[in-house]
Amino acid sequence: MKTLTKWTLALAVIGLVVGIFVTVSHDQMPSILELVMPLGVIFTGLFLIVLALQNEAVKFDEDERLKMEAAGRHGYSVKSRKHLKKSPVAPADTKSMEAKSPPPHPMSAEGMWMHGVTKETHTNA
Repeated sequence: MKTLTKWTLALAVIGLVVGIFVTVSHDQMPSILELVMPLGVIFTGLFLIVLALQNEAVKFDEDERLKMEAAGRHGYSVKSRKHLKKSPVAPADTKSMEAKSPPPHPMSAEGMWMHGVTKETHTNA
C-alpha cells in the first residue's frame, strides 16, 4: 500500500473507533466530538476509492510507458514538435472567401417573390 492509502486507512479507523466510543459512552462529552463518526465514515469511503483506483493508476502508467517505448522504437520523438510546424499549403485567398449573405427565408417576402408567389396571389389564395 502507498502512503496515501495508509493515511486514509489510519484516519478512517481512528475516526470510526473514536466515533463509536463517543456514541456508546454515556459521559458528558463535548458536542464537537460528535463530528468524529461522520469524518470516520468519509475517510472510510475515501480509503475505498483510493484502494480501488490504485491498481487502475498502475495500469495507466504501464500503458503510457509502453506507448512511449513504442513511439521511440518507430523513430517518433515525444518531445519533438515536428507535427506543429506550419503547413506547406499556401493560405487561402481571403477575398474569395468574403462573407456572402444567406438566401432569404422561403416564408419572407423576398423568398416568396423568388418562388413565384406575389403579394396578390398570396392574399387571394
